Amino acid sequence: MEIQGSGLLARAFAGTMAREDAVTIFAKGVADSTTTAVAEFERERRELDEAIRACQARGRTLVYLSGGGAIYGRRESVRSEDDALTPDTLYGRHQLTCEDAIRSSGVDHLIARIPNAVGHPQRPAQLVPSLVQQVKRGTVALRQGASRDLIDAADVAELVVGLLDAGAREAVNVASGISTPVGDLVAHIERLLDTTAEHVVLDTEPDPQRFSIARLQSYLPSWSPGPQYPYDVLERYVRTAALDGG
Repeated sequence: MEIQGSGLLARAFAGTMAREDAVTIFAKGVADSTTTAVAEFERERRELDEAIRACQARGRTLVYLSGGGAIYGRRESVRSEDDALTPDTLYGRHQLTCEDAIRSSGVDHLIARIPNAVGHPQRPAQLVPSLVQQVKRGTVALRQGASRDLIDAADVAELVVGLLDAGAREAVNVASGISTPVGDLVAHIERLLDTTAEHVVLDTEPDPQRFSIARLQSYLPSWSPGPQYPYDVLERYVRTAALDGG
């Protein structure tokens, strides 16, 4: 297995390096979903096009780690892989362009749409590190009606490997399927850190993120995280970050 990238998800796949599959994991996409830096999007497209050509030439399967949030666009309904994709950000539109390039190339592929992967070390701007730091500072900004699906980065890697073994060659939501209000996540972080912070609720449109995992479970029926799962993910992150001084 070839892993391209060095970030959180690339590192999570390192535990599968002993596998001899003819698979390339493309884990070097734009990491900041808020960026508008065109040069970053152009860089990913060049590198993705190179990966596509290399996989075609060598008969390899390409795994593209896509986003589970921005590519669907803002919506209150559960996000399913067969839904129309209506991204409303530059980042989401870029991801859709990348997915389309993979599909139109004819390369053997698996597209994993991932919501909020959590692990350590992680970029400070990502959801969970950002919430932890805001709690530590004493004030947390919350979007009205926001909910998020958290998934451990290690679980992402294991699930993607399982999907490959099961023959999945399409877009699949690699998610927990549990949509947790961000306010509840903050409250749990406060308990873990034994502190409280002021919650400032922003006057924004409701922003729930709910993902269907029916397709994922059709390949991997044993994946059925319980309601405690997102809080367990938080505890693992906060504990590891504390040990590392983060």
